Parts: sequence; structure tokens; C-alpha cells
Amino acid sequence: MAMRTAGAPQRFDTIAREVFAPLYPVMAGRILESCGMQEGHCLDLGCGSGWLGTALAQQSRFHVTYLDISEAMLELAGKHAEACGLAERTSTLCSDVHAIGLPDASVDLVISRGSFPFWSTPEKAVEEVLRLLRPGGHAFIGGGFGNAEIKEKVFAKMALRDPQWQVRIKRHSVPDALKRLINGVMALDASAVEITRDDRGFMAHFIR
Repeated sequence: MAMRTAGAPQRFDTIAREVFAPLYPVMAGRILESCGMQEGHCLDLGCGSGWLGTALAQQSRFHVTYLDISEAMLELAGKHAEACGLAERTSTLCSDVHAIGLPDASVDLVISRGSFPFWSTPEKAVEEVLRLLRPGGHAFIGGGFGNAEIKEKVFAKMALRDPQWQVRIKRHSVPDALKRLINGVMALDASAVEITRDDRGFMAHFIR
């Protein structure tokens, strides 16, 4: 699984903290409201430095496992969790999303923001997610900025840092990856599937 953070974990984390930070609590709240759950085992898939998983842990009683292929990113995620007083309710796992080192039916909630364009085989990855979910478990895989207001502010800040940022983000939108992810989710033997695309961003939500 080629990760967006490879080779530049500190730079990625700085941008997440200084620019993208407002979107994580909003997305975490949206996820918790949608699934109606407050505790269990949550897997933050392709977590980067763990900001979404940390926001979700702060708003719930979930134990969050940060999963990434980069040890450097997992080290940052662990440090952030510890700084937030969440060390006892978080853990890290270095693993490939296509072959996750966890038992069947061992997870209640899977979350992932911004990782799927870097999955070599999205169809296989979502099959792995379904394998991990307990009956009644939820998965939320997608991207976005939480809402239109946050998106506007993020774009403005990133434009100041990098005048070519909007060109770069269009280049990395990876429509083929999105299509393959949606096709993979729709082909799952899941009890329920919901695909949303609105001002909050794209989200694929399915239930075991």
C-alpha cells in the first residue's frame, strides 16, 4: 500500500495540525452520530499521524487502533494520543490495508479519511474491512473536509503555503480509485450500504 505520507511524516503532520485540524472533530462527530455507537474497538485505517482517530476517541469511549504502513506515522499518532491523555485507549498496528493483521470479527468500527486513493486494490481492502467487522459493525471510508466552510478555510490556508496546491489536489483526486472503491463497496455482502457525496465530502458507509 503506497502511502501519501511516505518520506515526509513530520511535514504531513505539521500540515494536519496547522491547517486540517478543524475538520477532524467534525468528521468524528458525524461518524459517531451516524453509527449510533460510543464504545468498542475502532480501527483508524491509513491513519497517518492519527488525528481523526484521536478526535473520535476524545468524543467517545472507543479504544482506537491506529493502522498505517509507516512506522514513523504511527510513532507520531501514538505521541499525539499520549499528549491527549488517551494512551490507555489507543494502540498502533503497522500493517498493509490489503492484509490486516487482526482476527475476523474483531472490530466494531472502521474509519478512514484520505487513504483510499493510495490503496493499490481498493476492492480487496474493503473486503478486508468487512472481514474484520463484527456483526452490526460499521465502516466509514472516504475523504472530505467536514463541511463547506472548513473546506474553504483549508483551501485558503493551503494556497498561501503552496500556490500550486489546487492543481496538485486535482491531480491526486484519483477518480479511478474512487470508482473502484465504490464498486468494491457495492459488491460487498454487507447488510447495508450508503454512499454520500455532498459539501461534507465523499463517504462510503457500510454495515456488517
